Amino acid sequence: MRHQKVQLALLGLSTILLGSMGCQTYMGGMTLPTGHYLEYTPQYIPRDTDDNPLPRERATQESYLNMMNNAQANPGGGAAVPPVPPVPGAVPPPAPVPLPK
Repeated sequence: MRHQKVQLALLGLSTILLGSMGCQTYMGGMTLPTGHYLEYTPQYIPRDTDDNPLPRERATQESYLNMMNNAQANPGGGAAVPPVPPVPGAVPPPAPVPLPK
């Protein structure tokens, strides 16, 4: 008799625990939430009135765009890139070998 009471108590406890958790439903291969999310009130987040929330980032992007436009408008007017100095002790590449005919 005592064994049945313990089993019944465990069954009731597991039912309460499973019933109190939010669970998911599997239908047609999809994982769907329970309908409890419909019980909560929606949150309203007002739109931010600042049209430019990142002014420094925008200024940097516009300066890069202006530099690119100036470089395209004046292709020879920019500063020349200096050549890469040779590495001391580096072995020069081998001379090309002519292909046999």
